[in-house]
Amino acid sequence: MGICLGLRIFGYCYGARIRKMEKEENGIVKIFFHREYPLAPGRKELTVYETHLYELISTGEYLENYGSSTVCRIQAVKHKSKPHYAVQFHPEVGENNEGPLILENFVRLCVKQS
Repeated sequence: MGICLGLRIFGYCYGARIRKMEKEENGIVKIFFHREYPLAPGRKELTVYETHLYELISTGEYLENYGSSTVCRIQAVKHKSKPHYAVQFHPEVGENNEGPLILENFVRLCVKQS
């Protein structure tokens, strides 16, 4: 599970492209899912905490993008064939947002696979 910089490292390892954003995305943001993200089942959107100045601008050959915000196109990815996940936002910051749901579902998936 990659979080924020972890998403960019994850992307770099799998051939994604990264760039510095024109404007930092910071604070409470709404993420819109394009399809069902395994770490947010049944959710079309999620309110999360963001603080980043760099973003993925492509997913490369191995990653699939599941969610976007109005500022950042790639917010939640999964490896196409492996149980590897990453998010641009901070699910560990739970005050006034729904980010912890991502961590809870990641733990559930880990327990289920063990």
